[in-house]
Amino acid sequence: MRILLTFLIFPALARAQSPDRAVDESVFDDYDLESMKSGEFTIQETVIEKPGEDGKAVKSGHRDRKACVKADKEKVWIEISSWGLEAKKADSVTLCEVDRKSRKVLKAWVSEKGAVGVEAKVEAPEPPAESGKPKWLSGANSASRAQENVTAGKRVVPCDGLKMDWYHPDKDLKTIHESLNVWFSAAVPFRLRLDDEAVRWKYMIAEDVNRDLKVSKALVKWDSSGEVEKVKSKETRSVVDFGTDAKPVVKTK
Repeated sequence: MRILLTFLIFPALARAQSPDRAVDESVFDDYDLESMKSGEFTIQETVIEKPGEDGKAVKSGHRDRKACVKADKEKVWIEISSWGLEAKKADSVTLCEVDRKSRKVLKAWVSEKGAVGVEAKVEAPEPPAESGKPKWLSGANSASRAQENVTAGKRVVPCDGLKMDWYHPDKDLKTIHESLNVWFSAAVPFRLRLDDEAVRWKYMIAEDVNRDLKVSKALVKWDSSGEVEKVKSKETRSVVDFGTDAKPVVKTK
């Protein structure tokens, strides 16, 4: 069985919201843009729980919004933003003009607190530091397929999922115990290109349990827990809202 754990799903979004106004042209490379429709949006919440200095659990996290606010035959216009759990909305929203077929960002604008968007620089992605599967991401593991109705905000959607559990050494050779449940659904917008092997690896789809997932489906919930030398941590990513009636936020002129 081959399983790869990654915590790099959202780096391009963070970069798009950086002060230097640089947007990674590949920020939407994981998504099925050819079937995307105007108005589709999703809001995902990430909550991380780790022990603090006194041993008590400390929570942190953020919400990420993606919305297709315009679409034609060749291109889509997608807004992305991120804000902390305590805030009601983002101070900064980035609008990207994206080619459906290549999935590359052609132009981008950043709007600060409702102001008219300022054009941002679109940059090619940085090459990965390592290629292939790191040798230290190995060890005894198990995984199984599952089907379940999962709550996404105020709605319940049918999902295909993977349940995984394994032990492996980290890069410092400390033993890690990981358990992870990942749920996908075709009923939620911003569906992933799960027919692409690289995308499947990034979203933790083991090669021998992914036969029902090689289609376009959205990540609905990612529930991960781990333990390193008896220190426990937890991370949950879940869709808290989605729909088909998104309105533009960023004004370009």
